[in-house]
Amino acid sequence: MNNKKTVGIVFLCTVLVSIASAFIIEGLRLVIDNSFLLMLVNQMLLLLPSAVYIVTSRINLKRAIRLKKVSPANLVLCIIFAFLIMPIMNLINAISLLFSQNMIQDTITSIVSDNPLFLSVFVIAFIPCVFEETIFRGVFYNEYRKSNIQVAIFLSAFLFGIMHQNFNQFSYAFAMGIVFALLIEATDSIVSTMVVHFIINGNSVIMTYLAPKITKFLQEVSGNMEGYVDIADMDTREAIMSSMGYYIVSAIIASILAYVVYKTIAQNTGRWHHVKGIFSKKAGTLIKESDGPEELVAIAQKDSGMFSITLIAGIIICLGLMFANELFV
Repeated sequence: MNNKKTVGIVFLCTVLVSIASAFIIEGLRLVIDNSFLLMLVNQMLLLLPSAVYIVTSRINLKRAIRLKKVSPANLVLCIIFAFLIMPIMNLINAISLLFSQNMIQDTITSIVSDNPLFLSVFVIAFIPCVFEETIFRGVFYNEYRKSNIQVAIFLSAFLFGIMHQNFNQFSYAFAMGIVFALLIEATDSIVSTMVVHFIINGNSVIMTYLAPKITKFLQEVSGNMEGYVDIADMDTREAIMSSMGYYIVSAIIASILAYVVYKTIAQNTGRWHHVKGIFSKKAGTLIKESDGPEELVAIAQKDSGMFSITLIAGIIICLGLMFANELFV
């Protein structure tokens, strides 16, 4: 069977497992009142279809997901890059919250408040950075890029976004998916995106942990000063609009610096020319010799099998769940 059609089946199975997982988690919630364990079970279930695919296909795991070493210098740059792309992600998140609901913050807050910080970081940052990157940048992106790298970047990002099954997370997950795919092309290693994914999620955990402490400190410092306004007491839309100028300016400045860091990462690995070629008019087809270098070449190729019936079915189900979550939750 065409591998890309098989990956479409894997995606549909992942969607179906996510639906079944929701019922399993609700059942477990009756006997296990711990968001940490429930989220861990959910992540492990989501990985199952991709794990079965890798095992049954008898493909080398390292080659399948591009698990390669990243130089210490580039690891440091990836950490810096992670912090620099956060402002644009925050801006996208803020804009999406003007039109949709925040479906994840309560879960993060529950995990952080009920567990030690290191366990919260483990289940919210470490587990997803390994599992989700293996699924979306490892299995899905690396398979689809063999047909057309341009389409693969946006398709894998889209799948990553809709798997969250709500509009708020879709917005910034889609943007992250594009950035992560380009980062893999710059480093030729999924380790780079795992690091950046971990930093972004870990930052959310730490900010959630520190937020009440910072608020309490500011209240104590301000005392009964009339000028003090706690943003937590403001309506979500009001709070976002009052901070929009900051979001926009910080996003622009940080994104420019992120580009400089990204270019440096690609130049360090000797892949800057490769990255520039991704969006050339005729490039997009990827040819790879056995154990040799891979190059984008100006050859037209049909993307047969990329949009299989099973892939489309999975997408339709996710879109349906996104609308349902927005309207009824």
